[in-house]
Amino acid sequence: MTEWLEQTLLRFHAPLAYLIVLGTAFLEGPLLLGFVIPGEVVTILGGVLVFYGNADFLPMAIAAAIGAMGGDSVGYWMGRWVGPWLLGTRPGRWLDRKHFHKARGFLARWGVWAVVLGRFTSGVRVIIPGACGMARMHYGRFLPASVLAGALWGAAFVALGWAAGTAWEKASQVAGAGSLVLLIAIVGGWIASKLIRRARARKRSQAGAGWRTK
Repeated sequence: MTEWLEQTLLRFHAPLAYLIVLGTAFLEGPLLLGFVIPGEVVTILGGVLVFYGNADFLPMAIAAAIGAMGGDSVGYWMGRWVGPWLLGTRPGRWLDRKHFHKARGFLARWGVWAVVLGRFTSGVRVIIPGACGMARMHYGRFLPASVLAGALWGAAFVALGWAAGTAWEKASQVAGAGSLVLLIAIVGGWIASKLIRRARARKRSQAGAGWRTK
């Protein structure tokens, strides 16, 4: 599958490449496409296109993020409106055994943060929006988490493909095995930068106060 993706997607240029990444990220959940073609692999390949100069980083990251956010919202409302009926069908019972059971446990443990963490967890990412809809999570809580998750995910995996360049297959393997580690690194780096800025600002204010008392 990855060889076929490489032979096809890496031939494209912007703006078609943006549309392909956006469409794959969008359809990953509502059509369960993510079980066949993982959106993270296509998004990493989008980053490889940036590496080759066939596309630009910011539009590619935005395309991936918008696709992820839109697909999550459609998946949420599908779960809310037709989820119970779907689980009563034979394919739905199979999905329940294989995937929805895990997603419900993930949601029960993490609450609204399951939307963010699930976006970086292979398999759960495809199911978690529908599980949120079936659990009747308020859309006003789901949407901000989905926006945050989509923005982080799009930027992170495009950057991963861009940094990996021709070694993108290794990057996709790392993404599949360690997406949560990547998320933790991103969030940890953001928190660390905030703490460092606050500490520097505190030192400057203390130094200014000491200078004024002399």
